[in-house]
Amino acid sequence: DMGVVTPSPDFETFNSLRGQLLLATPTLHDGTFDHSVILIAEHTEKHGAVGTIINHPIGTTVGKLVSQLKQSPLSEIPVMRGGPVATEHLTFSSLCWDPKNH
Repeated sequence: DMGVVTPSPDFETFNSLRGQLLLATPTLHDGTFDHSVILIAEHTEKHGAVGTIINHPIGTTVGKLVSQLKQSPLSEIPVMRGGPVATEHLTFSSLCWDPKNH
């Protein structure tokens, strides 16, 4: 008789990964996520995770894709392939390092 197995408290607690970076393992060879760094934009227990690939440049800039931003300070920002879902959207992300948190 093994008795009743109770999950640890950590197992039952949902920890959101929002704002974290997810790094693909070097052995991943699926085409989409090869060598990817993914910014987790949203992560909830109910809806799962949404992220954006932030290190696969497509060879163009924001100003070349969006004519309204040609004169904007954003115009020279390189555009990354964020897919594989919702590739028709342009999403802006800003990252900063806070040494107090690490």
